[in-house]
Amino acid sequence: RVHGGRIFANMSSSTTGAQRIEMMIVAAGDKAPLSIRPYVKHIASFVRIALTVWDATYPHLLWAYDKALWAYNQLPEDLVPALLGLLLCFFGGTFAALIAAVEAFRLTGYEQTKASLSILSAEYQVFKKKYEEDEKEDKDGDGVADVQQKSSSELLLHKTKLFLTSVKDPNQISNAITGIFSSCLSVVAVLRVEFAKTVTLGVSIGNYMQNGAEHLVLPFLQRVTPQAYRQWLPTVVSYVCKSIAITIAWYIQKVISAIHSGIRGGLMFSRNVFVYCNKKGYFHLKHEDTNIDEIVGWLLAGLGVYFQIRCGFSLPFPLNLLLIPFTFAEWVIIWMVSDTSIQV
Repeated sequence: RVHGGRIFANMSSSTTGAQRIEMMIVAAGDKAPLSIRPYVKHIASFVRIALTVWDATYPHLLWAYDKALWAYNQLPEDLVPALLGLLLCFFGGTFAALIAAVEAFRLTGYEQTKASLSILSAEYQVFKKKYEEDEKEDKDGDGVADVQQKSSSELLLHKTKLFLTSVKDPNQISNAITGIFSSCLSVVAVLRVEFAKTVTLGVSIGNYMQNGAEHLVLPFLQRVTPQAYRQWLPTVVSYVCKSIAITIAWYIQKVISAIHSGIRGGLMFSRNVFVYCNKKGYFHLKHEDTNIDEIVGWLLAGLGVYFQIRCGFSLPFPLNLLLIPFTFAEWVIIWMVSDTSIQV
């Protein structure tokens, strides 16, 4: 069971804090080469906006997390895998890459990442305490915090010194960050092996499409495109063909994943429901002694696959809004796995 919980606690920062962080980034950018200073200012503005949005959404995220955790802990233990099986039935193809990434992470990087995050969290709590004390410090006793009276460059140096003196074991932090990075690389490596056939299929389809487009589409584009831009046409045609091909290959993979996860999830649901009902005394029939669990499981698998194909592996309203983070993660993973193939 999952216990306890406010993992997001104490991570928000005030709007004033966001503005000061923006000032420090701008101050650091003032010492950068002239060519990149405008970009640093844009990054600083983006960071400020991100922190402000975080402040606004943080209470709602915490509320949603607490409610989800409460609902999860109310479920009987035998119904938890049943619920997961039901989700696999109806979303296993839609989130094929994300599910594979979670499984790969559990096998290759979970323990290392958990230990690394624990180390970083402990160091963060130490720094956070000193940071909050520093924000309130008023050595001259004029009623205004000292940090609010510093210039941007002075504030940057002051906060940098505060961070450097707060860290007790830099090598431990370095190892923790390296551990998290290594876990991510391991997951990507596993996914690239797992979906190698999908990527290879996409590359093969893309090559055939590109050959056809170079003979049929490229001559037409060269006639209607100004001379100054024609050198870009072969590259654009190549990327478009390979992007379309990768999309087709991933659609085929999603169909395969939907069928596989549908069967797997349907049986998970039916068999765990059987176990739960037997424990509760609703009936006394083990799934090993009957075919009912297979019938129910296969029916659910069929419904799940039909639902996903009917929706084109997209989510209906309002699930498309509620599951935006998962959809974004799915596309990021697909891009990471397929990136090298598009460049071939």
